[in-house]
Amino acid sequence: MTSLEELGKARFKYFIDQVGKYSRLIINDHFSVILMVLLAFGAIYYRDLLGHLQTLQASSLRLPVIIVATGLIGGLFQMGHPMWFTKQADRSYLFAQGQKWHPYWFKWVMSSLFLPFIYLALGSFLVYPFLKLVSPWVHYPVWLFIALVWLMKVADYLMVYLSAFDLGLAYQSRQLGRSAYSIIFTIILFISCLLPKTWDLGMLILPVAITFIYFLWAFQNINYYPMQFDYVVALEAKRQATFYRWVSIFADVPTRTPSIRRLPWMDYLIQPLSKLYPNRFYYLYLRLLVRNSAYASIWLKILIFIAFLLLFTNSSYLLLGLGILGSLMTIIQLLPLIHTYDYHPFQRIYPHHQKRQVQAFQITMLLIFGSQLLAYSLVLCLSHLDHLASLWWIIPVWLLVDLALIYFYVPWWYQKNQTSI
Repeated sequence: MTSLEELGKARFKYFIDQVGKYSRLIINDHFSVILMVLLAFGAIYYRDLLGHLQTLQASSLRLPVIIVATGLIGGLFQMGHPMWFTKQADRSYLFAQGQKWHPYWFKWVMSSLFLPFIYLALGSFLVYPFLKLVSPWVHYPVWLFIALVWLMKVADYLMVYLSAFDLGLAYQSRQLGRSAYSIIFTIILFISCLLPKTWDLGMLILPVAITFIYFLWAFQNINYYPMQFDYVVALEAKRQATFYRWVSIFADVPTRTPSIRRLPWMDYLIQPLSKLYPNRFYYLYLRLLVRNSAYASIWLKILIFIAFLLLFTNSSYLLLGLGILGSLMTIIQLLPLIHTYDYHPFQRIYPHHQKRQVQAFQITMLLIFGSQLLAYSLVLCLSHLDHLASLWWIIPVWLLVDLALIYFYVPWWYQKNQTSI
């Protein structure tokens, strides 16, 4: 590379290639269907919730709605990491570029705002109708609210950029960490929603104005303060680790090794459950679901997620769809478990019948689906007493879908993705 500009472009191209590569792995046929179903349910639930709140008294909902709305926007504000594209080896070869690093870092940090701007605008647009019901923001258009949130996000990234230098307030912010920005933003937004008209707008504009005055002074004096190169390298390494950690939830990442840990409280279940079907694959699947964190918590997280949605859903058809969606999400993510031990030396030495391997996986899925069905049924019976008439057909349909997935979809998928040993 003949210049830092070309170096940055090369590293940005590599980053885009990685994003494209893992996006194709994650957004496959199955996940696309699930994503579309989730978006459809989310849209229906959002409409019903907003309509229900409009029928209630605003005074009784004001504080809870403001807390939830500002908390959601604050959570989105915390997301995102500036791109520095600086590595440890650059200290040996390119550190002598000196102040040429300043515009290099500034360009890529500011370029990192593109994605945060999108999800902050979307989140603000969805939350704004709720804030209009209970706060003075009803007097202002949504674009003004989004613009102010964007300005505060720009201030957040500018402070992160300046934290690479021993520069007064920026140096202190480096000691506090990035979470402090999000906490301060959430508190300011929360207070602005409680203030009367005109004061609420000033509560957001005043901190932004003061912060940008500081930025004007800081950029005029930035060349007089030493830059912390190792600190920037650490920030970039943290950004890359965060990116691959999110990707590893959906796909295998070579740079991350799946953690395997023992859950002692689950050991008591292995022995009695293994007696249900005397098969070595069945025993291995049970142990893998208990000890390997890549699979152990998948079905449990889905159970908690779907059960939480069931608590706040009133439509019988939405209740039916959520249960089916939970089963689809579970089986799609656990299907690769069938071939986990296909190339293990023990399996290569001792032959096995493929039919028994499928049957072992089916028994394992019966246990998982049975646990989920029991949990969903308890949630419905305890929280939807007014829908008891609907429960008598919702729960049997859930059971039929689970059995169809286990005894029809699993064998079909196994034959389609059969490995040659």
